[in-house]
Amino acid sequence: MCLRWPIRIAVSLLLLLFPGGNLQAQEIELSPENTRITFETTHLGVLKVNGSFDAFSGTLVQDGESWVITGAIESSSINTNNQNRDETLRSDAYFDVANYPEIRFEGRGEKTSDGLAIYGVLFLKNLRAELSFRFIEAEEGLMSAELKLSRKEIGFTFDSMDMLIGDEVIITLTIDESI
Repeated sequence: MCLRWPIRIAVSLLLLLFPGGNLQAQEIELSPENTRITFETTHLGVLKVNGSFDAFSGTLVQDGESWVITGAIESSSINTNNQNRDETLRSDAYFDVANYPEIRFEGRGEKTSDGLAIYGVLFLKNLRAELSFRFIEAEEGLMSAELKLSRKEIGFTFDSMDMLIGDEVIITLTIDESI
């Protein structure tokens, strides 16, 4: 559920690589001011749960023909607009923010004929998951990426509570270069 920041980083990369964009810099700082990391999953198999991470940082740095991407999300910044749910998600049964205060992503991006291909590693709790996804330009000044994950495939399970939360997590990263 907390894998949204990698997508935002990838979106930022697309903005830099698309002609017509206003960004000329060799490095882009990703922050809550210009980037959104959101997620969606289900609860009890039917109820959609949407949320975001409100505290994170990252950079996109050009390295020759590719881009180096790094980012970190404060796992305690999870926000589903339900205080009780958020506190439960911060507990040791789920994100265990006391022992794992950050969710990190490290990767590289390469421009392709249809966008930007991102490859990297997500570090979530004690897990390491390889991810790949593509960014597209949603409209001028906006970049977006959507990543569908099976949390069980990457090992993000919750013991006896696992049946309550859907396996598929949709993470969306949006970067607004006009800010």
